[in-house]
Amino acid sequence: RHNTTMSGKTALVIIDFQNDFITGSLKVPGAEEITQVINGLRNKNFDYVVLSLDWHPQNHISFASNHPGKNPFEFTEVSYGKQILWPDHCVIDSQGAQLHKDLKTKESDKIVKKGFNPKIDSYSCFLDNDRKEKTEMDKLLKDLGVTDIYVCGKQSILHCFIAIDFDFRIGL
Repeated sequence: RHNTTMSGKTALVIIDFQNDFITGSLKVPGAEEITQVINGLRNKNFDYVVLSLDWHPQNHISFASNHPGKNPFEFTEVSYGKQILWPDHCVIDSQGAQLHKDLKTKESDKIVKKGFNPKIDSYSCFLDNDRKEKTEMDKLLKDLGVTDIYVCGKQSILHCFIAIDFDFRIGL
């Protein structure tokens, strides 16, 4: 166990450590350099490891390519508010959507895919951005009896981690 004083179970949640975020269309500077740190965390004896994956259809609302006249990193209004437009990334079953080759994985790892609804983006691995639709993360962690999560990943976009922390704390 990671912390023997806890009565519940622990999970290491690795956020979106996928090719498009490490070396691809939305490369986060320095992301490759933290691979070994994340791999080292796996040795901390968590009860579970959960991998969150961005998993978008080609017609996803967040892709600038689906908004004629718009460019990546511009904003547009959608049903749930302002949406930043991204370059196409983590398209379902693409090389960019695959986990980075240097990330250690095990067959026992759990995988939660998010962002596959073409009409709603999903920064949090708990809720889509409309704050109405849940991902599978909440149910999975509850079913496993997880009470404490430890989050890591490549994300330089702080709002992704803030959304995850808030969504877990309110006990969706």
